[in-house]
Amino acid sequence: MATKLQLAQSYHSLGLNVLPIGAEKRPIVDTWDRWKHERQTADDVGAFAWDDAKGIGVIAGPVSEHLVNIDADRCTDVAVLQELLDFLWLPSDYPWAVRTGHGFQIWVRCPDLEADAGVLKAPYEGTDHLELRWNECYSVVPPSRHPSGKHYTFLYAQGVPSELPAEVAAEDLLVMAEWGARIDGTGEKRYDPPAAEAVKEAVMHFRTSGDEAMIEVAVRALEKTEKGERNASLYHLALALAYAGVLDRWAERLTLAGERSGLRPREVDRSICSARGRAQRKREAKETPVETPMTPGEALQGIVTLRSALSQVKHYTRHPLPRGIDFPWSRVTWMTRGLRPGWLCYLAGYTSMGKTAAAIEITVTAARSGKRVLFVSCEMSPDEIGVRVAQRWGLSGRRFYAGRAGVDDERAVDRALEVEAYDWVGIAYTRKMAEIEAMATAYDPGLLVVDYLQFLDIGRDSRLEGTTRNSHALKDIARRLEIPVLCLSQLRRADRSQRFAVPALDDLRDSGSVEQDADQVIFVHREREEQTRTVLPNGEFVVAKARMGEQGSVKFTFDGGAQTFRVLDSEHEVAA
Repeated sequence: MATKLQLAQSYHSLGLNVLPIGAEKRPIVDTWDRWKHERQTADDVGAFAWDDAKGIGVIAGPVSEHLVNIDADRCTDVAVLQELLDFLWLPSDYPWAVRTGHGFQIWVRCPDLEADAGVLKAPYEGTDHLELRWNECYSVVPPSRHPSGKHYTFLYAQGVPSELPAEVAAEDLLVMAEWGARIDGTGEKRYDPPAAEAVKEAVMHFRTSGDEAMIEVAVRALEKTEKGERNASLYHLALALAYAGVLDRWAERLTLAGERSGLRPREVDRSICSARGRAQRKREAKETPVETPMTPGEALQGIVTLRSALSQVKHYTRHPLPRGIDFPWSRVTWMTRGLRPGWLCYLAGYTSMGKTAAAIEITVTAARSGKRVLFVSCEMSPDEIGVRVAQRWGLSGRRFYAGRAGVDDERAVDRALEVEAYDWVGIAYTRKMAEIEAMATAYDPGLLVVDYLQFLDIGRDSRLEGTTRNSHALKDIARRLEIPVLCLSQLRRADRSQRFAVPALDDLRDSGSVEQDADQVIFVHREREEQTRTVLPNGEFVVAKARMGEQGSVKFTFDGGAQTFRVLDSEHEVAA
């Protein structure tokens, strides 16, 4: 296990200044002011008393590659973290996202951010406050212990990321800051923009009365707001409309009003998209149910008019089409557009290719993005799945099953137990489709994973008839519950001449119904040693079917000890 010195050296090798941290998150060196401005050497880092340290601190600002720390204090909702990542155009599995003792942090770089102030605080829904630290400040990084006893951990990376945090635009950071108050390092308030009173009054009246005439009043007031008020006014107005389900009707008018107030198109679009995203997440979490007015056609047993469908299409000509739940591998997500509600995805492969490991990795990624996942296993018990997950944190499966687990294995399980996102994963063992349907309806997951199709009970039907019925039932669950369903599937046993070949759709066992029902088919294929038939680590994800996506392959290497896949190629390979 890496020592704190070794981990600090990993941070330093990226160009960051580091400090040993003691109790109450304080540096245990009295020379840290020096390192606000002077770049450390490797000898400087090695000279610190790391054996006495409770954690590691990193100094933000120009001396550390223009590092900025975004701290969502006292926040337990992963959806807030995802909203901030969306706002900054960062991926949902951003490796520099950290869970702290009482919230989340995001590390980014911003070379064009002015360095005349070090701390900026802003109110943000779902948090005690949002805090930006970027000049002559330090913040704690994993692995460190919070005074509460909880650990700082990376949410989507194991160990120190190998690359520096992503660069973001200063205007994006400051747009978030415009919603709150700027405070300098001494705590003196320097800037406190009030919300436009006319907009606030109109929004409050609209919320209580539902009178859309007041929205026109608010829009006109928005056009006249001054710098410091306009982003907050636009955002809160868009949020009120989104909660009421009428934002799409007013989006063009809001865009025009925001631009007339002096905002740039990108700022306007960001505020409206952020409001729409927050309202959507609240609806999904059933925290603030929204009743959207329906047209007469829609009110008639779920019928949607063509005009309504075209309105949705128009919305997505102005905004990116949602990708659904991301795969852990960004290039697979790019090719498939993700796991989308109502879709059935088959993850298929021959025996021992790593299908279950890939399914668990997808499950963990979805849970960390705030999705509730129901994992139904037809062959493994919940504790066996727990072992697979603990292997991702360093547990040796070989020692564990041999009855020789040691201290390092216990610590690996302890680290896994600290991941609160695992509370979002429910595990069930059954082979009966009726029980799966009942559990999915009751559990209300954002993703259903079934491992695997050929182990499901077929009753007295033939293998082909039973598999067809079960495949239809999985597709029906996806559509009825409006969730993605990921189902694992075996392939036909290859003959001697084909056992090393990359699989194709007709290799799916009982492939007729499976191929027809599937919106996506992804093969997990690994190479074999020709003489011994040993399965090798290198392989590829083969996207054989992808509705709205593209076929192709993505090369990977599989770490069996850690049960993880690492994508190898620098770009996707799109099939001709």
